[in-house]
Amino acid sequence: MNSIHNMDGLDQVGHVYMVQAVKMAHNLDLFALSEGNERTEMDRARQYTAWCLFSWQAMVLFHYRRPTLFKQPPRTRLPDPHKDPSFYGEIYVKYPQSSSLHPVHHPSAFFQTAKLHIVLNNLANGIFGGSRNEFPIDKAVSYQQVLLRWFQDLPPCLTPSNIAFPHQLQMHLHYQHVMMLLFEPFLASKMNTVPLATLTGSKTTVKDIIKETQTRFETIIRLYYLRHSFTTYAPVMLQFLSVLGFANVRDARTPSDRLEDQISSLLLAIHGLHHQGSAAHLSNTVFRLLYKESPIDAVNIANRYLGFEEPDMDSDLMTRYTKAAFPVNVVGIDADVEDQRLNKLLRKWTQRQSD
Repeated sequence: MNSIHNMDGLDQVGHVYMVQAVKMAHNLDLFALSEGNERTEMDRARQYTAWCLFSWQAMVLFHYRRPTLFKQPPRTRLPDPHKDPSFYGEIYVKYPQSSSLHPVHHPSAFFQTAKLHIVLNNLANGIFGGSRNEFPIDKAVSYQQVLLRWFQDLPPCLTPSNIAFPHQLQMHLHYQHVMMLLFEPFLASKMNTVPLATLTGSKTTVKDIIKETQTRFETIIRLYYLRHSFTTYAPVMLQFLSVLGFANVRDARTPSDRLEDQISSLLLAIHGLHHQGSAAHLSNTVFRLLYKESPIDAVNIANRYLGFEEPDMDSDLMTRYTKAAFPVNVVGIDADVEDQRLNKLLRKWTQRQSD
C-alpha cells in the first residue's frame, strides 16, 4: 500500500501505511535477536520479513530526503548467501528461445542490496534528520570508502561485467547515484580539485569522481533501456530517469560542445518517464514537468521522432490530486529540498499559469 500510494502521487497517505507496518513489526518483535543455532521456518520468515521492511523504508525515505524509521538494521544478521542460499530461495526465468532455466542470483542480490540500504539508512538519519548541518568533505569521503568497500566485495554474479537483469542494473544505479550525491555539493567549490585518497592509495578529485560516476550512471541507464526497454513498470526507475533528465536540462542551458549529447540523454529520460507515466501518476507528473522544462530543440525532436504531443498541463487538477513530497531536480545530498518537493512545484506552476 505504501508503494501504490507513493506512485499514485499520494505519499503523504502512503507514509501512514509504512509507519503502521513498522508499528506492527515492533509489536511482533521482528527486529529482536534470534536465539539459538537452530531456526524454524517461522524464525526464517520473521527474519526475512524484518530485513525486507528495513530495506524498503531505508530506500524510500532516503530518496524522499527524510529520516528513516529505524536507527539500526535488524539485530539478527542475514546469513551468508553462499553458505545458506536456502534462506533466500532462488528465482528462475525461462526465455522464449531457450529450453533452460536461468537463476537470477536472488540470494546474492538480496544480501548485497540489504547491505547497500544499511548505508542509505545511515546517510538518511545522519543528514536528513533534525536541523540541517554542514556536510564536510571528510564525511563524504568517509561514506565513499564504505561504498567502495561494498562495491569491491560484490560476488562475481553482481560485478559490472556480469550484470544483466533489471534488479542488478538498478542496484548499480543506486550505487552510482549515491556517489554523485555525496560529491556534488563540492563540485562548484574550491574543493573540487583537492586530491583525495582512494582505497588503493592513489589520488583522485571531486571533479574526477563526479565525471566518472555520471558516465557510469548514464551508461547503466542506456544498458537498461537496450536490454529491457522502459515499457515494463519499474517504480525505482522514476528516481534515476528524473535525475538524468533534469541534470541534462541544467547542463543544456550552458553553451558547450556537448549539447548534442545532452539532448540525447534528455530524450532518453523523457522517453523513459513517458512510458513509466502510463502506469503511475507520479511518473506521469514528473514527465510533464521535465517536458515543460526541456529546451525547445529537445521538445521538437521528441515530438518528431518519438511521436509525442505537448502534454496537457492541467496544473490546478494535478495540484488538487497530488499530495506528493517527492523531491524533483535536486543537486547534492546536502541540498535544501523543501522548495523542490513535487506538491510545492505544482503550486508554483499553478500560480505562474494564473498570473
